[in-house]
Formats: sequence, C-alpha cells, structure tokens
Amino acid sequence: MSLALATNAGVRPTAELVAKYDGRAPRYTSYPPATQFSAQIDAQTYGLWLHDLPVEQAVSLYVHIPFCARLCWYCGCNTRAVNRHEPVGDYVRLLLDEIALLGAALPGRLPVGAIHFGGGTPNMLSTGEVDAIFDRLGQVFALTADVDVAVEMDPPC
Repeated sequence: MSLALATNAGVRPTAELVAKYDGRAPRYTSYPPATQFSAQIDAQTYGLWLHDLPVEQAVSLYVHIPFCARLCWYCGCNTRAVNRHEPVGDYVRLLLDEIALLGAALPGRLPVGAIHFGGGTPNMLSTGEVDAIFDRLGQVFALTADVDVAVEMDPPC
C-alpha cells in the first residue's frame, strides 16, 4: 500500500529505494522511541524540562490505557488482556495521581491542542473513568472547546 501511495504522489519506487528502506523500523507506538530511552535522563533533568516548557505554547497529550479484552494478533503495544475491570480502575486511580504530579512540575496550566488516547483499547474505560480523566486534565491543563481528541479503539478481536 505504501508503494501505491508513493506512486500516486508522483514518486516511482525503484529497486534502489526499496533496498534503502526495506528494513526493520522502530515501533511507532512510542515517542520518543524506546531506542532513545537512557539512564542519563534522570528525574531532575525531566523535572527541569517540564518546568521550562513555555506556558503560552500548546502541548499535545498522550494517555496510555494498557488494557484490552483480548490481545489482537497484530498488536505490538504495551498492553495486557484482562477479564475483570479492577485492574483498569486501579490504573485509572494511579493515572489521576500521575496527572496531578505532572501538574505540580509544570510552570502553569499549559494550553492543550490535542489529546490522544491509545493503548490497549481505551474503550475499556467506563464513562465515569473517562470523565474523571478529563476532569483531572482540565485541572492541570487549559483545555479548550476545540481541542482535538483522538482515541485508538478496536473491537475485541
């Protein structure tokens, strides 16, 4: 499919291009990619980065919900299948605490341009849990009515 899209855009795939780009690439589900994680980035460095964010510049948020009813054969996400809701509820309570900790490290209520829920399957959340997450995000960040919200969902495989 990607070759067909390239052809439609006026780019002709050649053997040289295929050879150049035919290889393994980092998973797209992590930014920065896990290959860039390093012990050199400690809590103090991370805290300074958060504190130095410009309060007038909109940020994008990613909320990872690592649960599914059943694992899909194609999935490479950091997730696990659960048969009961208790682990999801426990995770949400800890997520709310983490959002509050993040807020304490920020220089102010940063505006948000986009929120992306991924995982797993965020539709594992109850409506009350979704409301609680948005309430907490609204306490920490400046959410506007036109914020882009995207959710990765897949019905049980």
